[in-house]
Amino acid sequence: MSGPTRRLFVGLMPDDAVRDALVSHQRRWYWAAGRALLADRLHLTLHFLGEVDATREWALRNALAGVDVAPFELVLRTPDLWSGGIAVLRPNEHSALHDLHARLAERLLVVGIEPSRVAFNPHVTLARNAPNAAPPEAAPAVTWTVADFALVWSRKEVPVRYEVLERYGSG
Repeated sequence: MSGPTRRLFVGLMPDDAVRDALVSHQRRWYWAAGRALLADRLHLTLHFLGEVDATREWALRNALAGVDVAPFELVLRTPDLWSGGIAVLRPNEHSALHDLHARLAERLLVVGIEPSRVAFNPHVTLARNAPNAAPPEAAPAVTWTVADFALVWSRKEVPVRYEVLERYGSG
Protein backbone atom coordinates (compact mmCIF):
# COMPACT_ATOMS: atom_id res chain seq x y z
CA MET A 1 0.00 0.00 0.00
CA SER A 2 1.15 3.49 -0.69
CA GLY A 3 0.05 6.71 0.92
CA PRO A 4 -2.58 7.19 3.60
CA THR A 5 -5.14 4.50 4.22
CA ARG A 6 -8.63 4.31 5.63
CA ARG A 7 -10.18 1.40 7.55
CA LEU A 8 -13.15 0.43 5.40
CA PHE A 9 -16.04 -2.01 5.29
CA VAL A 10 -18.99 -2.64 3.01
CA GLY A 11 -22.21 -2.95 4.92
CA LEU A 12 -25.90 -2.38 5.33
CA MET A 13 -26.65 0.83 7.19
CA PRO A 14 -30.13 1.04 8.71
CA ASP A 15 -32.49 3.92 8.10
CA ASP A 16 -33.89 5.78 11.11
CA ALA A 17 -36.89 3.47 11.59
CA VAL A 18 -34.77 0.29 11.54
CA ARG A 19 -32.17 1.91 13.79
CA ASP A 20 -34.91 2.83 16.29
CA ALA A 21 -36.22 -0.76 16.22
CA LEU A 22 -32.69 -2.09 16.83
CA VAL A 23 -32.23 0.28 19.78
CA SER A 24 -35.59 -0.86 21.16
CA HIS A 25 -34.37 -4.45 20.87
CA GLN A 26 -31.11 -3.55 22.65
CA ARG A 27 -33.12 -2.16 25.56
CA ARG A 28 -34.75 -5.55 26.10
CA TRP A 29 -31.40 -7.21 26.89
CA TYR A 30 -29.99 -7.58 30.40
CA TRP A 31 -26.57 -5.89 30.50
CA ALA A 32 -24.67 -7.08 33.61
CA ALA A 33 -21.51 -5.55 32.21
CA GLY A 34 -20.47 -4.05 28.94
CA ARG A 35 -22.36 -1.41 27.06
CA ALA A 36 -24.69 -1.48 24.12
CA LEU A 37 -23.31 0.10 20.97
CA LEU A 38 -24.49 3.59 20.18
CA ALA A 39 -27.33 3.78 17.69
CA ASP A 40 -25.19 5.35 14.96
CA ARG A 41 -22.83 2.34 15.01
CA LEU A 42 -25.51 -0.30 14.39
CA HIS A 43 -25.09 -1.97 10.98
CA LEU A 44 -24.66 -5.32 9.24
CA THR A 45 -21.17 -5.87 7.81
CA LEU A 46 -21.06 -7.56 4.43
CA HIS A 47 -17.27 -7.36 3.98
CA PHE A 48 -14.67 -5.93 6.35
CA LEU A 49 -11.81 -4.62 4.21
CA GLY A 50 -9.32 -3.23 6.73
CA GLU A 51 -6.83 -0.58 5.70
CA VAL A 52 -7.28 0.48 2.06
CA ASP A 53 -5.11 3.07 0.28
CA ALA A 54 -6.65 5.92 -1.73
CA THR A 55 -5.86 4.42 -5.15
CA ARG A 56 -7.49 1.10 -4.32
CA GLU A 57 -10.41 2.89 -2.62
CA TRP A 58 -11.25 4.78 -5.81
CA ALA A 59 -11.01 1.58 -7.85
CA LEU A 60 -13.31 -0.06 -5.30
CA ARG A 61 -15.83 2.77 -5.50
CA ASN A 62 -16.01 2.32 -9.28
CA ALA A 63 -16.35 -1.47 -8.98
CA LEU A 64 -19.14 -1.21 -6.40
CA ALA A 65 -21.08 1.29 -8.54
CA GLY A 66 -22.05 -1.55 -10.89
CA VAL A 67 -23.78 -3.66 -8.21
CA ASP A 68 -27.58 -3.44 -8.25
CA VAL A 69 -29.75 -4.33 -5.28
CA ALA A 70 -33.27 -5.57 -5.87
CA PRO A 71 -35.01 -4.60 -2.60
CA PHE A 72 -35.65 -7.45 -0.18
CA GLU A 73 -37.01 -7.87 3.34
CA LEU A 74 -34.49 -8.92 5.95
CA VAL A 75 -36.03 -10.12 9.21
CA LEU A 76 -33.76 -9.85 12.25
CA ARG A 77 -35.21 -12.26 14.74
CA THR A 78 -32.59 -14.26 16.65
CA PRO A 79 -30.68 -12.70 19.56
CA ASP A 80 -27.45 -14.45 20.50
CA LEU A 81 -24.47 -14.00 22.81
CA TRP A 82 -21.21 -15.07 21.22
CA SER A 83 -17.94 -15.89 22.96
CA GLY A 84 -16.10 -12.84 24.18
CA GLY A 85 -19.37 -11.22 25.18
CA ILE A 86 -20.53 -10.10 21.74
CA ALA A 87 -24.29 -9.58 21.71
CA VAL A 88 -25.84 -9.90 18.26
CA LEU A 89 -29.14 -10.02 16.46
CA ARG A 90 -29.17 -12.44 13.53
CA PRO A 91 -31.48 -12.35 10.52
CA ASN A 92 -33.50 -15.21 9.13
CA GLU A 93 -31.73 -16.88 6.23
CA HIS A 94 -32.29 -14.97 3.02
CA SER A 95 -30.88 -15.94 -0.35
CA ALA A 96 -30.81 -12.31 -1.56
CA LEU A 97 -28.50 -11.35 1.31
CA HIS A 98 -26.10 -14.20 0.53
CA ASP A 99 -26.27 -13.37 -3.17
CA LEU A 100 -25.38 -9.73 -2.47
CA HIS A 101 -22.48 -10.85 -0.27
CA ALA A 102 -21.17 -13.10 -3.08
CA ARG A 103 -21.55 -10.45 -5.80
CA LEU A 104 -19.67 -7.95 -3.67
CA ALA A 105 -16.88 -10.49 -3.08
CA GLU A 106 -16.45 -10.74 -6.85
CA ARG A 107 -16.11 -6.95 -7.09
CA LEU A 108 -13.51 -6.94 -4.30
CA LEU A 109 -11.42 -9.47 -6.21
CA VAL A 110 -11.55 -7.31 -9.35
CA VAL A 111 -9.72 -4.52 -7.50
CA GLY A 112 -7.29 -6.85 -5.76
CA ILE A 113 -8.93 -7.03 -2.34
CA GLU A 114 -9.14 -10.58 -1.02
CA PRO A 115 -12.49 -11.21 0.69
CA SER A 116 -12.39 -12.92 4.07
CA ARG A 117 -12.32 -16.70 3.90
CA VAL A 118 -14.36 -16.92 7.10
CA ALA A 119 -17.92 -18.12 6.46
CA PHE A 120 -20.42 -15.27 6.16
CA ASN A 121 -22.46 -15.14 9.37
CA PRO A 122 -24.76 -12.11 9.00
CA HIS A 123 -25.61 -10.23 12.18
CA VAL A 124 -25.98 -6.80 13.74
CA THR A 125 -23.64 -6.38 16.71
CA LEU A 126 -25.58 -4.85 19.61
CA ALA A 127 -22.79 -4.80 22.24
CA ARG A 128 -19.21 -5.88 22.87
CA ASN A 129 -17.48 -6.91 26.08
CA ALA A 130 -20.75 -8.02 27.63
CA PRO A 131 -19.96 -11.60 28.73
CA ASN A 132 -22.83 -11.78 31.24
CA ALA A 133 -25.49 -10.21 29.05
CA ALA A 134 -28.74 -12.08 28.56
CA PRO A 135 -30.93 -11.81 25.49
CA PRO A 136 -34.61 -11.06 25.89
CA GLU A 137 -36.99 -13.97 26.35
CA ALA A 138 -39.19 -12.49 23.65
CA ALA A 139 -38.89 -9.50 21.39
CA PRO A 140 -40.56 -8.44 18.17
CA ALA A 141 -38.61 -9.13 15.00
CA VAL A 142 -36.97 -6.17 13.28
CA THR A 143 -37.95 -5.98 9.60
CA TRP A 144 -35.46 -4.19 7.38
CA THR A 145 -36.16 -3.42 3.73
CA VAL A 146 -32.72 -3.59 2.15
CA ALA A 147 -32.43 -1.51 -1.01
CA ASP A 148 -28.78 -0.46 -0.92
CA PHE A 149 -25.39 -0.97 0.72
CA ALA A 150 -22.63 1.42 1.69
CA LEU A 151 -18.88 1.83 1.65
CA VAL A 152 -18.07 2.96 5.19
CA TRP A 153 -14.98 4.46 6.81
CA SER A 154 -14.49 3.14 10.34
CA ARG A 155 -12.86 6.17 11.95
CA LYS A 156 -10.81 5.26 15.01
CA GLU A 157 -9.80 8.73 16.12
CA VAL A 158 -11.91 10.34 18.80
CA PRO A 159 -14.79 10.65 18.39
CA VAL A 160 -14.87 7.08 17.06
CA ARG A 161 -17.56 6.83 14.40
CA TYR A 162 -18.63 5.40 11.07
CA GLU A 163 -18.72 7.68 8.06
CA VAL A 164 -20.68 6.55 5.02
CA LEU A 165 -18.51 7.42 2.03
CA GLU A 166 -20.96 6.31 -0.62
CA ARG A 167 -24.21 4.34 -1.01
CA TYR A 168 -24.80 1.93 -3.87
CA GLY A 169 -27.48 -0.23 -5.37
CA SER A 170 -30.64 1.83 -5.12
CA GLY A 171 -32.07 3.28 -8.28
